[in-house]
Amino acid sequence: MHASHERLSQVARIRGVRAALLTTMQDALPIDSVAQVDVDVEALAAFATSLVRRARQATEMSRLGAVHMLSLEASGGRVMVARRGDLLMIALTARDAHSGLVRVTLQRSLEGVT
Repeated sequence: MHASHERLSQVARIRGVRAALLTTMQDALPIDSVAQVDVDVEALAAFATSLVRRARQATEMSRLGAVHMLSLEASGGRVMVARRGDLLMIALTARDAHSGLVRVTLQRSLEGVT
């Protein structure tokens, strides 16, 4: 099994995670993913990348530094994104998923991807 797929599987095994995927800031296309069948991973990758790009613009303008983690919480669930350089690891979760565990697992899993 490819290293990135194993890392994504670690995220996907957390209760409430509907999808985990890897993409880049430049392409916004899924490199690898583990997702439930009803999740459109291409749309999720594009949406999450767009969020990170906007957040990066806002933090640059306010001189807060680089975006390393982003979380969008909505009534239907969360989109969580960990960033390392150009790489993004994204999780789509149910509202009741343990956000702290997802956050830590995303960050650690992304560290293991080359």
